[in-house]
Amino acid sequence: MKLYRTLCYVAAAALIYSFVQHLLNAGATVDMGLEASLAAQVVARRMSIFPLGLAAMLILSTAIRDAAARFLIGLSAAIIMVAYAGLGIYELAIGTVNMSMLVPVIIELVLGGLFLVACIRMRRAQVPARR
Repeated sequence: MKLYRTLCYVAAAALIYSFVQHLLNAGATVDMGLEASLAAQVVARRMSIFPLGLAAMLILSTAIRDAAARFLIGLSAAIIMVAYAGLGIYELAIGTVNMSMLVPVIIELVLGGLFLVACIRMRRAQVPARR
C-alpha cells in the first residue's frame, strides 16, 4: 500500500505538471521539434484536462480501502503510462519529434513499470498462501 500511495502522489505531480504545461504553454511544442499551430494549441489546452482528472483520481484513490478497487486503478494507471510512453517512442521512431521526447518517455515507462509492481504486490497480498 505504501508503494501504491507514493506512486499515486508522484504520478499525480507529473500529471499536474503536464496539465499546467499544456494549458498555459500550449505553444511549447517547439521544444519537441513541432510547429505550434493555433489548432494544435487549442487541442493541447483541451486535452490538458485529462491529466488533471487522472491526477485527481490517483490522489483520491489513496483513501480507498477496497484493495480490488486500488488494484484496478493502479493497473489502469500502468496501462495509461505505458501507452503514453509507447506513443512517444512511436513518434520518435517516425521522426515527428526530436530526442527531447526521451525524458517523458523514460518517466512514463518507470511509472508504468512501478505501478505494475505495486499491482503485483497488491494481488499477492490478497491471495492466501497455499499449503
